[in-house]
Amino acid sequence: MSKLPKRQRYGDGFIVGIPVLEKLIGSIPGGSLIVVLGHPGAGKTTFASKLVYENIKVLGHKAIYISFAETKEKYLEQMKRLGMDFEPLISSGNFRYIHLPTIAGRECLDEIVAMMTNFISEGFRIFVIDSITPLLKLLSDTQARALLHGTLYSLINTTGSLLIAIADLPWGEESVELGGLEFVADGVLLFKAKLENGLLVRTMEIRKFRGCAIPLAEIPFTIVEGLGLRFYPYVPPEEIPPLDPHNLISSGCKLLDDAWGRIPKGASISILYPVGINIPSTVLGVVAKFVLSNNFRIGVVSFEVSGDALLTALKLTASLYGLDPTKLDKLVVMKRSFNPTSYSSYELVGNLISSIEVTKPDIVILHGLLPLLRIYGAESSVRMLYNLWLFLKANGIISVKLTESVIRMDKNTPMVEPIELAMFSDVVHLVVPITEGYTATLYHVVLKSTPRFVSGVRDRDKPLFIPDERLAHVCLGEYIAPT
Repeated sequence: MSKLPKRQRYGDGFIVGIPVLEKLIGSIPGGSLIVVLGHPGAGKTTFASKLVYENIKVLGHKAIYISFAETKEKYLEQMKRLGMDFEPLISSGNFRYIHLPTIAGRECLDEIVAMMTNFISEGFRIFVIDSITPLLKLLSDTQARALLHGTLYSLINTTGSLLIAIADLPWGEESVELGGLEFVADGVLLFKAKLENGLLVRTMEIRKFRGCAIPLAEIPFTIVEGLGLRFYPYVPPEEIPPLDPHNLISSGCKLLDDAWGRIPKGASISILYPVGINIPSTVLGVVAKFVLSNNFRIGVVSFEVSGDALLTALKLTASLYGLDPTKLDKLVVMKRSFNPTSYSSYELVGNLISSIEVTKPDIVILHGLLPLLRIYGAESSVRMLYNLWLFLKANGIISVKLTESVIRMDKNTPMVEPIELAMFSDVVHLVVPITEGYTATLYHVVLKSTPRFVSGVRDRDKPLFIPDERLAHVCLGEYIAPT
């Protein structure tokens, strides 16, 4: 897209450069002062740099970054590691980084005001002061603070520029004396970092944003190497497209189509099997056939084993049922595995969504969800899975959840524990061993299928029981024993 339509779209304003935040607060009007307040290491500098970077790249604005802390070399190196290469922008004249020593308060403020005035005359529109905390500590008298508010804010407001003032917040605190700057500011964003179960959790709180009704005040995010800030997805339910009855997908087997109903894009399928057993070969076989029958680009994710191990299980099972395992290899666009004890729930889902956005699979297989509930707890896990489900559905990506669960029979009706594993599913498919005398027979029990108004399959008041041998024979054909 050319710059002209973008500039016309945003007028004299500025973009945030982060889609999740733009949904919440929109664009930033010219003449704004934004205070970015936060704990050490919480992401303040990264956020301000991302905003500057996107405005230069997308809208062609020119920006000045004034720092009292990091040298230019260290700053450029850190930002490059996070996917923001400022060196070409320096070469083009659109970005300048100025490292200042902290000198006496009034003299330093006068120097900053003089620099900003000169740079505005040269066409620079965005200014970052990182951090303003040393200045605030030195400016104790009312006149100096009035100069800070009146001079800086007046300069920005009358020229339609943007000033981002970064302020430091001590660990454990959520407020700090800013000399009334927060009352003058058009926006106040608080970046927080805290430890949960020994893991760092980052959140951003929108304390104030003039002219905006804010539906979500606190947003979790992570900082990902090579990508920078990745905010937890905010997908309002009204943005989720309804299931499309005119674009239904076959599983590759009529028996399963009749049980599940044909599958629309964005559907979620939960296949649950008892704790303590391997993934049944029939389950791996029907999943492999579903993928191969539709030439799906596939993403493979496990929270228990490596992505390679899960893919190998799919390929070996495919070959045992006469399917082509080499074709599966060609369709794989993503293989990931996560140890939940090494990530906060926000970091895990942020990394996973980043991988999905980059690789763009048609279907994602999620294996081993039970550890998430055990490690993160039900509330955090449900929040994570719900937002992941909304993201996949909004992007038309089918998900297949393969996971252990506790399955017990209650008056011939299978019950799932924990119930969270079956939530947010359009299809719920259980694998249940049912004992008759001294013999246990494996059954596939479809508790929930896609709605009749979508699939055309008649509604059932009772679960549908399919013997494992019948499903394997009808859908997969003869089993070829390994040699």
